[in-house]
Amino acid sequence: HVDLGKLYRNWGKFELAKQEFEKAITLDPKNDNAYGYGLGYLYRDMGDLKTAEKYFLKAFEIKQNDFNYGALGDIYREEKKYKESEKMFKKSIEINPLGEDYGGLGWLYFEQGKFKEAEVANKKAIILNPKTLYFYDLMTSIYKSQNKESFVWATNVRKNLIEKAID
Repeated sequence: HVDLGKLYRNWGKFELAKQEFEKAITLDPKNDNAYGYGLGYLYRDMGDLKTAEKYFLKAFEIKQNDFNYGALGDIYREEKKYKESEKMFKKSIEINPLGEDYGGLGWLYFEQGKFKEAEVANKKAIILNPKTLYFYDLMTSIYKSQNKESFVWATNVRKNLIEKAID
């Protein structure tokens, strides 16, 4: 039901997605994925950050793993709760230093105009996950904001990765 709900969410069929996530919770009330990855991201996609936060907190209550810390970091960043967001991303990284939350931390710093911190965090994200294209998008934005010559590097690396993915 969670996977079917994700599929419906990706198609923009939010009511059907919600029904599937709720079915998953009925079958397994301790399914943190149904709450977080399911209803949390569904409500975020619908623009209801308060309800999304409620479901992410429920997922977090069930399981305090790197994914749920990172999801809360994303929501807090979107809500402009920057200190809480940073705390969640750092805890996620502490639990799983090889995960993708250096990228979340990079976006957080970028949104606050902390370009040097954003660059450092995002470089770690790229090293750990070199095929994640949005990390290059962030690096491009960081370099563009700083008028760095490395802007060309970021756009060329992203272009090359896309070309390899197409081949």
